[in-house]
Amino acid sequence: MRFATGFCLTSALILPVGLSGCLVKPLVYGDKTANVPHVPQSALVVQTSNGAVSASASMDVQDVQIKARIGAETQARLDATSILTERLPEGVLRVSVNWAEGERKGSESASFTIIMPDAKGVTVSTTNGAIALIGLAGPANVTTSNGSLTFTNHAGPIEGKTSNGAVTVKGASEIVTVKTSNGSMDVTLAEGNASPVKLTTSNGSIKLNVGAAWAGAVNADTSNGNIRVMGQTVKDGETKVGEGAATATLKTSNGTITVDRAK
Repeated sequence: MRFATGFCLTSALILPVGLSGCLVKPLVYGDKTANVPHVPQSALVVQTSNGAVSASASMDVQDVQIKARIGAETQARLDATSILTERLPEGVLRVSVNWAEGERKGSESASFTIIMPDAKGVTVSTTNGAIALIGLAGPANVTTSNGSLTFTNHAGPIEGKTSNGAVTVKGASEIVTVKTSNGSMDVTLAEGNASPVKLTTSNGSIKLNVGAAWAGAVNADTSNGNIRVMGQTVKDGETKVGEGAATATLKTSNGTITVDRAK
């Protein structure tokens, strides 16, 4: 039997682990794979808990290739757990976990790595794990906790929410609306993107790089940090950048805010 090191708190006293019966059960890990026929320009939905999700487009694959890293309480539960894939109306592919005995137990976990030719629309929900989307398209809506968010060359509007995680966006082609806490935000728009941006965090800096097409009003608000827009230090409130109608709403606490042209 494997015991965790440290101590456990009981109602009467603190005892070393192994004497009080308070155990941290180690998980048994293994990989599962699945290949699903691809439906071009269809949406992807991924649902999991206690795990990271990475979904990317590649010209080197013809099907949807799915790999799951499963952590289960026992080898028997690991063996009985599988990847669940479903084709919903309009070709939407939903990926989740078919847990042993129909439910996830305790701290069991599942992370997904998905490679596919393309996707038009991506929805991801998880907890305690990072989310990364690379080279996909359509509306992106992702939610996690205690994990970072990364969007690379996403061709569509982006909406994301996390806590205790950094946010990185590169090459965004449309609207970006992302919220985090206790994490920095680094967002770069595509050269021709003149869409609104809304970035909210706490205890983290915000850096927004816009392309030549972006012009409008920057509304920045921070406490315990400086604000710089196009190389100039400004106060909280609105700062105009060019003559356009776009808006950038940037809010943080305990962090700096920087807006500049992408290089």
